[in-house]
Order: sequence, then structure tokens, then C-alpha cells
Amino acid sequence: MKIQQPLISIIMPCGKDVRRITAALVTLNAYFEKKSFSYELILLPYTTSTHIKDILHRFISIIPHTRIQEVKGGHEGIAIQKGMLEAHGLIRMYMTPIAASSITSYETIEQWFRKGYDVIVGSRIHTTVSSLTRIPFLERVFQWIMQRILAPSVYDTDNGWAAYSQKSAIILFPHTVACTATIIRESIALAHIQQLKVKELYLEHHTFSSSRKLSLYLKGIIEAIHIRIRLSTRAYAIKKPL
Repeated sequence: MKIQQPLISIIMPCGKDVRRITAALVTLNAYFEKKSFSYELILLPYTTSTHIKDILHRFISIIPHTRIQEVKGGHEGIAIQKGMLEAHGLIRMYMTPIAASSITSYETIEQWFRKGYDVIVGSRIHTTVSSLTRIPFLERVFQWIMQRILAPSVYDTDNGWAAYSQKSAIILFPHTVACTATIIRESIALAHIQQLKVKELYLEHHTFSSSRKLSLYLKGIIEAIHIRIRLSTRAYAIKKPL
């Protein structure tokens, strides 16, 4: 029997925040119960916590078309890469638990794919919206630095979601090396090499993550510098389109 290809795959790396993971899954379940289009939800625990894994397994019986993919190494970037490559959806959307509310804007996101875009990335920053005051200072500095190291055409990649067409996911993610959420900027940099169309889309959320630990900021910047060096030395096997 031929299995129908889902329209959208939600790829959700899951860390240690039980409250946000639970709230996100409740939000997604309520949304999909009202929709008729096909979907799949891929949960990728990148923690050794058995408590988190037990909670995820409980939701498998509640939310249809949900599966768990184990991730070794404890890295969010590896979880994102694994999810993108093992998903089946025509649209593959990476989403953190805190950004689950963005699923209500899925129809808006889908419209941009219909217009021919290959990658849609969520942004907390918009030129016509005074949103910067709602973003922690260290986050603003971090995004400013990251923008100048990688993907200068995109202001912000930490709104907690990014969506890829099936084609762009298959082209980009076999080549990514980032272990953190820097993988999103890395994929955008590779998308520019492949002349894929990237759209930065502002969607306002009521919840913003607090500033990360300084060590996580430094890790992201170090990874970005490493990626920039790889790009400059043409270490990626990916080639420019003819």
C-alpha cells in the first residue's frame, strides 16, 4: 500500500525543559485536530533524561503521526540535521518547544513556499516593528555578531523555527556540521551557494526565551567562525549550481 507523503513535517528537538515540551505538544495536538492536511511530528530527544523520554512516549499514543528519533551526542544541531534528513514532508519545519505557538501561522509560511521560496526562517526582528526592546541585550549582541560572520542577509535565526522545502532540506543538511542551533545560519549560508531563495519572516510571539548562558553564546560564535573558515576554504562538498 502506498503511503501518502505528508504535507508538513514538524521537527522538534527536545532538551530538558519538561514544562515547555509538554505545553508545546498540547499546542500542536490542538492545532492538528482542527486541520485536515497530512502531517508528521518528529520528536528528537537529545538528552539522557529518561523522564523526558517517558513523557514523549506518552504523547505518541495521544498525537497521531508522531514518532521519536533517538539522538546520540546530546547536541541540538545534530538533532535538527537528523530530523530534516529522516522527515518525509514536502515542507520540513524545525521548531523548538518555546516556538510551538508559531504553528498557528503555518498557512502564512506555506504561502511563501507557493511563491517559490526554498527556506523560510523565523525572525524576532523587523524593520517596521519595535521588537528589539523585547529581546534580551545579550541576544541582540549575539545576533549582530552572528550576522556578520554568517548569512549577513538574515538578521535573526533564533525565533525558534525555520522551514525548508523538501528539495532544500535534501540538498543542504547532508553537508551541515554545526552541533548547536548555529546549524540554521549554516544552512542559510549553504542555501546562498546553491542560489536557493531564502525569506526571513517576522512572526510576533508572546513568549521570548531568556538570555542563554555566556558559554552557549561563545560556543555558537566559535562554531560560526569554524563554518566561515570552511566556507572560505571550500571545505564543503556542496557545489554551486551550473
